Amino acid sequence: KFEPGDILFNQGERADSLYILSTGRVTILFKSPEGFEFRLRSMLGHTLLGEMGLYRNALRGASVVADEPTVVYKISQKSLQHMENEAPELAHAFHKFVVRTLAARLDFSNREVAGLQR
Repeated sequence: KFEPGDILFNQGERADSLYILSTGRVTILFKSPEGFEFRLRSMLGHTLLGEMGLYRNALRGASVVADEPTVVYKISQKSLQHMENEAPELAHAFHKFVVRTLAARLDFSNREVAGLQR
């Protein structure tokens, strides 16, 4: 559980888990190399956070802060590996959910870029 202003994770940290945003709203913030902080977007419940760094085995690409009382479920890399070993069908379904979520975000981003080019 997070309260407004609480940080779920910071840009540059090791991405050893992902989060399922159950309820609430968070803002994703990116800090440029020059130190300027940009709001990338806000996200509401029933989505994923932190999956890109985990799946790419990379550092966190942005920070996430709670905007309102927020509940998330954390899935560690170790837990995900355990799921893959012990419940492969469940792991397959989860990975499919991740792919669908990322595809929807890519589609949204593509439409935003197309709109800006008009």
